Amino acid sequence: ETIVKHQILNLAAKLFVTNNKQTHLLVQYVFNLAKYDTNYDTRDKARLIRALLLQTENCPQLSKHAKKILLAPKPAPTLESIIRGHDQYTLGTLSYVIGQKATGYHDLPDFPLVPADPSVRNVEIIQPETPQHDHSSKASATSGTKKKSSTSKKFYSDDEAEDDDEVAEEEEEEEEDEEDGSTEDPDDDEGEAKPKKFVKKSHDYEQL
Repeated sequence: ETIVKHQILNLAAKLFVTNNKQTHLLVQYVFNLAKYDTNYDTRDKARLIRALLLQTENCPQLSKHAKKILLAPKPAPTLESIIRGHDQYTLGTLSYVIGQKATGYHDLPDFPLVPADPSVRNVEIIQPETPQHDHSSKASATSGTKKKSSTSKKFYSDDEAEDDDEVAEEEEEEEEDEEDGSTEDPDDDEGEAKPKKFVKKSHDYEQL
């Protein structure tokens, strides 16, 4: 705090006035610290006391009366609180800080003469719900495998049905070709008997 730094400077100056031989280095160290302080008042106070005590050549008349100036009887400084007189408000509220009743402020009720029912403090404990994520993922995984197995079975059954249809179509085409070969024109090589080949095709495609 700034006021504490000022009291340290006053103490250093009084020690220098009473016993400057033993406290000279200490006072000089305190003045050097105050020289680079961030507060303007602290730097100005340190500059004033330094000129009064150490720079005797520039102001010899003030240096002679330094002891009377610094050690004069005076009342001790009082620390005034910015929240003095705010006791009518609850401690820790905004109204307590600003010193006036803020919007939404409510006073704390007085202590009751008769204690309240202890059952008021019994609060129902709500158990957290267990997540169903694992069960749903397992169900989706099993349904996915079932779908894949059903599609795979359907795929193979379709292929087998298509193979059977292709075999039946090829047999019908061959039968039609045989019928066309048996009903050829009689003008073409009537005397020559053409051997007939009967081909019976089954699933094994055997030629007779």
